[in-house]
Amino acid sequence: MVSVSRYLVVALCSTVLLLSGCATTLTELDPPTSPDAILVIGNFDMSEAMSTLTQVDIERLKPDPDKFNNKFWVIHKGESYTFFSAVLTTGQYKFSGAGGRMGRNRMWYDLEGDARFTRTFPKPGIYYVGTYKIRTIMPKGMVGRAKNEITSIKEPGERELLLKVLPYAKHEYWKKMIERRLKELPK
Repeated sequence: MVSVSRYLVVALCSTVLLLSGCATTLTELDPPTSPDAILVIGNFDMSEAMSTLTQVDIERLKPDPDKFNNKFWVIHKGESYTFFSAVLTTGQYKFSGAGGRMGRNRMWYDLEGDARFTRTFPKPGIYYVGTYKIRTIMPKGMVGRAKNEITSIKEPGERELLLKVLPYAKHEYWKKMIERRLKELPK
């Protein structure tokens, strides 16, 4: 009887946590926590990669590098994965990697050392960091390790990505900022 009640308590606690918002389902962008708040947005095309994309990580380099690590929200349509974060503030950052799943296996794409993924965001605003295609190249004869090639591509562009994120911009600050940026971009 004790073990059954223990399982019941664990199940109930898990349900309460899930329903109280501790799950990672995105419903809206976080409200700005600083006057230096920025929205960073980009995209990975995974159509030629060996996995999906569930995670993009970024680390602050300047100022206060030890005080900040962040994961981006990832939403997707088909094999196009849009990543974004509204909890960053001005500074210099590096994208450390991106990861996803291939069946039960986790895949990790290392972005460190690639200059395209070290960025400075000098003032509050929206920063589009680009759209990239990750392509997995299998070794000849299937012997050895696969390599991943990351190339810059044009589509989807900043406008399309901001339109994907706009429904999550329920806080007036982000909604106005995205709408203002959309007016500046060519249609």
